[in-house]
Amino acid sequence: MKIWQKGLDSLKKPINLQSEAVWFYTSIADAHFMLGNYEKAYECLINAKSNVSGDGLFNPFILMRLGQCCYELNDENAKEYLLRAYMLAGKEIFESDDEKYFKYIEDII
Repeated sequence: MKIWQKGLDSLKKPINLQSEAVWFYTSIADAHFMLGNYEKAYECLINAKSNVSGDGLFNPFILMRLGQCCYELNDENAKEYLLRAYMLAGKEIFESDDEKYFKYIEDII
């Protein structure tokens, strides 16, 4: 994670204007997610999604991870993010993760 943070810190300010920040934030968030640090992952994913370049706003992986974090944090936005990820990438995006996330939205698809 430190190398991604170093990369993020090396970007020109404001960071939210740099498309590279999307990938640094997403990588950091994914590592936190895998470690069960859902709040930290959520925070990084929001930064990635909110990047002005737009690279994060329509990224199905970012939306799926946001939904998964919300699910784990009992946040009501979980379905919205998971459904957006599904609409952009289909069921395939859920195949390498716990099936509980897809089952959570299956009834509204």
